[in-house]
Amino acid sequence: MKESQNIFLPGGFKQFRILKTKYVLNDKKVLIIGSGSEKIAEKMIESGASSATMIVNDYDSLINARLNLIKDSKVLVKMMDFDNTDFDAAEFDLVYAQASISLLNRNKIVKEIKRILKPEATLCVGEITALISDFPPFVRNILIPPIF
Repeated sequence: MKESQNIFLPGGFKQFRILKTKYVLNDKKVLIIGSGSEKIAEKMIESGASSATMIVNDYDSLINARLNLIKDSKVLVKMMDFDNTDFDAAEFDLVYAQASISLLNRNKIVKEIKRILKPEATLCVGEITALISDFPPFVRNILIPPIF
């Protein structure tokens, strides 16, 4: 079975493969933002990161992440708001976000990411985008939340 078949995020495993060709993970402190990134978090550790912390923003995602991680995983999973974390300023060398910061409060999320990144750190972002105005309904529902 191919590795990418276990990753259900938009773009699959491609974002991580590109990151690995351009960024050395050895001894880096990494934060992974968003649900469904357990395999990527484990790959960060396998690729030499000194630590990998994953944050999710709801209880179901927290439970799922802990169940999906391998036994004795070195990945730490926490639940917190993406725009208001309890991390220290300038704590991380790399923040990896895949389909997780395109929420309505994205400006606050980006400000928080900037606060917790070290001065010479890297932000790796992969999000769902629309390159044409006529896009499929499932993408429209992600980009433009329904009004009730």
